[in-house]
Amino acid sequence: ASRKNRVNVFREFLLEKYGDYLQPGDIVLDVAGGKGDLSWLLTNVDGFQSIIADPFAAQQQHILRSVAFLRAHPEEQAQRAVPGLPTYQPLAALLP
Repeated sequence: ASRKNRVNVFREFLLEKYGDYLQPGDIVLDVAGGKGDLSWLLTNVDGFQSIIADPFAAQQQHILRSVAFLRAHPEEQAQRAVPGLPTYQPLAALLP
């Protein structure tokens, strides 16, 4: 997976492997959560509460910019939501 899509691949793995143990509203501890992308997705897309444990503060500005751009450009979101195309961006497919 590309660096850009790595968080989505890991999220899909977590949900596939541990999804049977999780209910919406459950708390997920995101150890070494870095920029906070995984926690943001788990909270805003999957309905879990997520706590980041990292010595550095989470920087979610870039994912928030991506969400704002995709919501402001629905035609671009639709194009980026198609798996298999070179423009595929998993975040676009996750947004309503």
